[in-house]
Amino acid sequence: MGGVEAGMHELDTWKLMLAAVGTTIVLNIIALLLPALYSNFFYGTIQVLWPILIVLILVRIYFRETDQHVRQFIWFFAAAMVVWSLTTLLWEVVFFQIQADPIVYYISGFGYLFAYFIMIYALLEIRHSRQWYLSKPINLLINIIGIIAIATTVTLVAAGIDWGDPRAFDMVTLLVYMVVDLIIILLCFKLLNMDIRDELKYLVSVICGFAAVNMIADVLFEIRWMLQISTVFSHKISVLTDIIYTVSLVFMAISLLFYLSDSRDRLLTTISRQISDARPYVQDIIENSPDAMFLCDVSGRLAIVNEPMTRLLNMDRAAIIGKLNFFEYLGRMDEGMISAIGRLKKGESYSVSKMMFCSSGKTEGTYVSMRLFPLLDGRKEISGYAGIIQDITEQLHNERELAESKRQVELYMDIMSHDINNINQIGRSHLEIAMMKLESEGRLGPESKQHIEKPLEAFTNSSRLISNIKMIKKVQAREVQYQPIDIGEVLEDIVKEHNGSIDRIININYTSTRGLTIKANYLLREVFSNLVGNAIKHSSPEKPLNIDIITETILRNDKKYYRILIEDNGPGIPDTSKCAIFNRVNTGRSQQKGRGLGLYIVSALVENYGGTIGVEDRVPGTHASGARFIVEFPADTGDTAV
Repeated sequence: MGGVEAGMHELDTWKLMLAAVGTTIVLNIIALLLPALYSNFFYGTIQVLWPILIVLILVRIYFRETDQHVRQFIWFFAAAMVVWSLTTLLWEVVFFQIQADPIVYYISGFGYLFAYFIMIYALLEIRHSRQWYLSKPINLLINIIGIIAIATTVTLVAAGIDWGDPRAFDMVTLLVYMVVDLIIILLCFKLLNMDIRDELKYLVSVICGFAAVNMIADVLFEIRWMLQISTVFSHKISVLTDIIYTVSLVFMAISLLFYLSDSRDRLLTTISRQISDARPYVQDIIENSPDAMFLCDVSGRLAIVNEPMTRLLNMDRAAIIGKLNFFEYLGRMDEGMISAIGRLKKGESYSVSKMMFCSSGKTEGTYVSMRLFPLLDGRKEISGYAGIIQDITEQLHNERELAESKRQVELYMDIMSHDINNINQIGRSHLEIAMMKLESEGRLGPESKQHIEKPLEAFTNSSRLISNIKMIKKVQAREVQYQPIDIGEVLEDIVKEHNGSIDRIININYTSTRGLTIKANYLLREVFSNLVGNAIKHSSPEKPLNIDIITETILRNDKKYYRILIEDNGPGIPDTSKCAIFNRVNTGRSQQKGRGLGLYIVSALVENYGGTIGVEDRVPGTHASGARFIVEFPADTGDTAV
């Protein structure tokens, strides 16, 4: 069909109209050859089936089209033909076959009119779209012709009506049909002179032809009634008008069938053109890719390869393109690829994260990751295959080096945690023995005592550092199993451990609360021990220290959480340090005081338990009045997974 491509509303309209006339004549001949009873039934059935067929075709076109304007127009077009189908059913079956009721007669008459109004609305929706434009001279000319045509029709019919005739109402109704036909034809001419899509022009041409044929039949009916033609000729005109009405429906059905059959070809042509236009860009993408990329036909023969692909195959491009079957190459290299290629040919994608790729003429293979996937055409059929192959040899080498480095680090950590810790213990023991002996002999003065206490403190800090490193390793490796633990019990132990110090005044205020169960492990104690211990260590020993521990139960997004607030009246944390105190590498003052690594461990543990931790001023806006740490954990509901 050349209509959509090159204006079918000119020549092809007449071809389709002739086909419609021929089809109608054949159907009427069949009806005439049948007995009178069957003839009426056959003719009525045909009259009902044509509009139903048109609705089904329009529904099929609606789901095939992608353009928004075409789909909207098809939707209204189909709605109008649904009304037309119901009206025809009412007219042909109920009125003629069951009961010739005047009410049925007039309802069916206005049903056709309502279908016409839906078509007018659909045409106006296109006409008023801002995407289309009609020049003012053409618009004015069509308006003038339309006004003259409508005025002439109304004048002639109104002058010929005998207002005392019982059929005067029918003649006025038929005049309305004629005016509506003219309005549809005029709107169609306007649209056909606008720069709308070819698909819309075709559909508008169909409606225009439909309305024009119906206009001829309406005029014949009006003439028949106005001139009061003799009975014989009146019957012949009635039969002729029925044939013409049928021609309009057959014309519409055949035209839409041609449109439907052509739409698939047009879609495939558009896709092919888009693929052809995109081919240079696809080739540029493939050529400029740092990874090996290729396209092959349905048999697996390589059609496009880039330079990394030729290097991977270790072959010249001339020996590859159109000659090398990549699927057979993979099958010879690895028999396991044969089943993978079978799945690929069924339309499944295939990927492998690591495989040995053997290049032509090389004794050593290359480790690669590979992704293969089918290419589908407009019919959703496989038209070829594409693949991306990435050389991961260097990546695997780096991973092996990383694993070796990790092994060495773990070795050093084992040495630190065992041998260095033993050295620390020996050094501490000898210093403690020396200090006790000198004190007992009275030879340990304040200055000498300080010289011994300093290395003792260094050994203690060294042992604590090793302990922290071992704990970080456990946290990161998640070597400890999780189990339900009551936060209240842990906090009670922490309070007992630190409350009532004999060296200074420390008041820890905590109201014991049991039943705050979360999924954790014994390292949960380190979280609160660190937080309380930091509050003590970084406060002034010369003033009383108050630490408040508060527990709360909160709901967030229908989930229960436990919030623990630990606040003190110590020196607080400056705003510039709040965002960095939980970092592993902290170059601020907190690291110098020993706070950094401990809080990093706290943060890592809380995160592993599925919780969060933050810090703020105890008194908002005044950091020197103390700090408040806020820890939240999800409650253990029996099925919580951390």
